[in-house]
Amino acid sequence: MSHSSRSKVLSAWLAALLFATIVPQGAFASVHDIPYPLGESPTNPDAISDSETNWRRGWGNSTTVEYLLNLPQVNWAEEGHIRHVHYRFDRDPDAFTEVVPNGPRVDMSTVFPTDTRVQVRKDLVSHWFQEPASAWNYTAMPGQKHPWEGTWYLSWRFEADGPESGESILASETIGPYPLGIDATPPMQVRKLTAKPSERYTGPTGLWTDSQQAYVFWEDAQYDELSGVAYFEVQVDREARGSGVFYLPPTRPYVTIHDMPPGKSEIRVRAVDRATNAGPWAYTYFHSDPYEPEVEIVYPARENDLIGATRPLKANATDLAGIRWVRFEIDGRHVGTVYGPPYELKPDWAPFANGTHTLKVTAADMLGREVSQLRTFRLDKVPPRISNVRSGPEPFYPIIREGYKDWMTVNFDVSKPGRVWLYVYDEQDRLYATRTAPVSAGAASISWNGAGDETGAARVGTFTFRLKAVDAAGNETWWGRGTTTIRDFEIVRVGPNAVRVIPR
Repeated sequence: MSHSSRSKVLSAWLAALLFATIVPQGAFASVHDIPYPLGESPTNPDAISDSETNWRRGWGNSTTVEYLLNLPQVNWAEEGHIRHVHYRFDRDPDAFTEVVPNGPRVDMSTVFPTDTRVQVRKDLVSHWFQEPASAWNYTAMPGQKHPWEGTWYLSWRFEADGPESGESILASETIGPYPLGIDATPPMQVRKLTAKPSERYTGPTGLWTDSQQAYVFWEDAQYDELSGVAYFEVQVDREARGSGVFYLPPTRPYVTIHDMPPGKSEIRVRAVDRATNAGPWAYTYFHSDPYEPEVEIVYPARENDLIGATRPLKANATDLAGIRWVRFEIDGRHVGTVYGPPYELKPDWAPFANGTHTLKVTAADMLGREVSQLRTFRLDKVPPRISNVRSGPEPFYPIIREGYKDWMTVNFDVSKPGRVWLYVYDEQDRLYATRTAPVSAGAASISWNGAGDETGAARVGTFTFRLKAVDAAGNETWWGRGTTTIRDFEIVRVGPNAVRVIPR
């Protein structure tokens, strides 16, 4: 080959070397591998989604590798067409200096006349890794779990048809070796994952804060000894936050999340190595409560409501972090504090006269923030009185029909308008029937048809009853016990115009 021809060939393989160095040199063909290019890069990019950057630094997680090589341009009349590419993968870059056709562990790809590039794609385990590890003169790397993991090296050279018939020449020197890393082992779980409101916050973590900013950090360590950690994925409530935190020692890994949702949020972080293997998630929690508590007075229900002395004051209180206490005040006087739901209080009404008063209910959350609500109400502490209940041996004479006595009526006097309840009990003192009716002040009555609440039918027996009166303010009064009897009657005709009632 002439000097000029050799210069052209040298220029051609230098062009191929430049292409293989600048243009992505292939990608690992595996469902576990993402199609980012392999190559060398002294620094990491700002975003892992940028496919033009080579943050992986030549690492993948599959034994199937793929390289795309640019063919050198040669003078066909002098050197002939490029027909083959001879390539070799080895574990030791110093084990050889030349790629020899048909040499040990050397394979070949055929180039067609229309090709300008040639693809080298092989599975290293099935195709080359048939000899024991000792035959490769290879020492296992730190963190290596499988014998085929670690660094491999690729070298190649081109073969052309010579200008003479049947002549075959090597059209380039050996190019390479180029390193290629295989790492199929995931990184370890990150340690000491912590979230706090800010970098300078020194209070206890894991408790509630009014901040929606989470400063998330974890132990600065190498969690993958083989290919090394490329970046850390960060998620809040299973949704990704950002494109990843790249691991660039000596900068310690952390991330500041400025828009944490209110409430308790799960933050999880995992390491991803340069071969795209993802480690197990590590978890921590952030409790954000940026809002004041909410409080609502339930009883008295409305402004200027009339209330009595028997029902408790009631309020609802809610907060993300929780309610510490609810305090009740009447006319500025503290009457009680409740430390857990239900937030109800029956105060001592003795110091307060009948008439208009102001209730103040204050709720405090776990962060010490307080919110209050005011409500004016009218107090009526006087309960209604039940008197002059008409009773006797058989005070409620029934309407007699064929069969059961079916009606009884209680007559009484009540001092205030409101509502009255009649409670009827059976022989075992179990509640048998209930009736209620509105009443006005003065003479009043309430009736019962003898039917039980559950069955809807009357039955023979002696029953006791009680009365309860409740006025408009909610004050209630009970009246003692009375007795009534249900009997079964039979009507017997004793003459043309006469009948006789006979108890059965």
